[in-house]
Amino acid sequence: MSDASEPTGTDVFVAGGDGVHTYRIPALLAAPGGTLLAFCEARKVSLHDASPTDLVLKRSHDGGRTWLPMQVLLRGHDTQAFMNPCPLVDGDTILLVCLEAHAKANRRHRHLLLRSADDGQTWSEPEELDGCIAPYDDTFVPGPGVSICTRGGRLIVPGYTN
Repeated sequence: MSDASEPTGTDVFVAGGDGVHTYRIPALLAAPGGTLLAFCEARKVSLHDASPTDLVLKRSHDGGRTWLPMQVLLRGHDTQAFMNPCPLVDGDTILLVCLEAHAKANRRHRHLLLRSADDGQTWSEPEELDGCIAPYDDTFVPGPGVSICTRGGRLIVPGYTN
């Protein structure tokens, strides 16, 4: 017998759903207006890293009980892979750091930033971060997880480098 006060689970991303082979590297964030945002890689044809991969989002307005249909934020064409979503809140804006895997060469990535000012409903075109970071390391892989903005305005993105 279950207690009615126990939380119930909701599967947000399910392998095979929406025509996607595998979902990986999720990140969950509460937007400034209270909307929950669940980001994920949508690996379209296999579970392997750097296979054709879209960067996707689902939003919930009721604390995660129900989720709106999946939004594709970046669509990977051919072998293109958009990976490692690492979101953060900066004031009233949501920033999403991610990478385009192996865009320059093997283990050399292009880093991107997307912005939303309406709780994740719409997103900017991706901005390339390569020239904005010093010293820049194109082997850096953001995440997994979420980033933070310090009180002083510094953005801290977790990750690792090869």
